[in-house]
Amino acid sequence: MLNSIVGYLRFVTLFFCIGIFVAGAIVLRLLFGDSVRARRLAARWLHVMCGLALKILGIKVEEIDDSDPLPFGVTHRDGYLVVSNHLSYLDILVLASLWPMLFVTSNEIRDSGFLGYLAKAGGCHFVERRNRDQIQREVAEIAASLSEGLNVAVFPEATSTNGTQVLPFKVALMDAAIVSGRPLQPFCLNYREIAGRPVGIDNRDEICWYGDMTFFNHLANVARRGNMRVAVTKLSQVHVKPESDRKSLAAEAYNQITGHYVQIV
Repeated sequence: MLNSIVGYLRFVTLFFCIGIFVAGAIVLRLLFGDSVRARRLAARWLHVMCGLALKILGIKVEEIDDSDPLPFGVTHRDGYLVVSNHLSYLDILVLASLWPMLFVTSNEIRDSGFLGYLAKAGGCHFVERRNRDQIQREVAEIAASLSEGLNVAVFPEATSTNGTQVLPFKVALMDAAIVSGRPLQPFCLNYREIAGRPVGIDNRDEICWYGDMTFFNHLANVARRGNMRVAVTKLSQVHVKPESDRKSLAAEAYNQITGHYVQIV
């Protein structure tokens, strides 16, 4: 009974938080239009609100830095193509809580009603990977954001999974790093615990969101359960070199991520 009450309060509070997020995004758009400043402020607003959403849901993030030192003469600055494995919409909350960033998602999400509305409010880049002519224009738009110092996150598996493996990466969007000359920043997500229990096949569906699962039912269950722990490992940057191509960039990021990912079994 107590868990039901706490879950209900979490769910209601989360939607109040979503309302504030959308209202803030609308104000930013009205004040600054579609300018670089507007996108940068949208990324920061998303960063703040995703951190708050994690607190509401009771999701604790453990940050692990397993990256190599930057090469001599290279300094830290924003403008990374962030890449990560993908298990759930919760990944967006987790990654955005770490750094201000925009996300890349599909046209299907854009046209999916409630989720599409949130994606637009968050300043997402929308892509149609199956249209080769259109993808070049979309890559150019992502590259422009990177060149402007914005972090842009993409899930190269192109779908969320049940956690048994990391799917092979789609390589088309890696061209954005080559065009902009900005590095890839890989992260590996490992969901560790739910309510004190290790994540396994028996309870993975309380985190993983895939297949024909409905969003609201899944989110309500996340709110009811709460008390989750996720480890986020920051991996070594993948720098664009004269000989780089999108397949080599994707392969290097994929190998790092799979080397740190713990399969859900």
